[in-house]
Amino acid sequence: MKLGEILQKERTNLDISIDEMAGAMGMIRENYTSYEKGDSDFEKWAPILAKIAIKLKVPTSRLISKSGKAGDTQKEKDQCGKRIKKIRENNGITIEDLAQKIGITAKELGSIEKGESVLEDIGPQLLYFAEKIKQPVFNLFSPGGLWYEEL
Repeated sequence: MKLGEILQKERTNLDISIDEMAGAMGMIRENYTSYEKGDSDFEKWAPILAKIAIKLKVPTSRLISKSGKAGDTQKEKDQCGKRIKKIRENNGITIEDLAQKIGITAKELGSIEKGESVLEDIGPQLLYFAEKIKQPVFNLFSPGGLWYEEL
């Protein structure tokens, strides 16, 4: 099962139209529908964000904004990357160690922490989606307690 299928299921279960969800996420309809079809960077990058949250032992929403609220996203340039770096450093974890634990290179993690990844866009969109369906972000990755790849 793809993450996009979970997004579609959650949206339809709450009887939210595609246009309404796209609007809530600050996206145009076509971009949002690519998420649900599994035809976007969302499929790769959202799980990386979830893995970072697990390894840093912090709610996914707190990697996206300091308050964990969608309305506080992107108030600061490179906010998601800076949050990840600060939390990693506060936990005394090296960039190499975290990268290894989540299955990416230290260079890729460095780019994330510099705000040079699509997580700067995907993170806030995930948070807006989760707030719209009134669920924690992490529930999108493990509905029913299973990782979406295992469903």
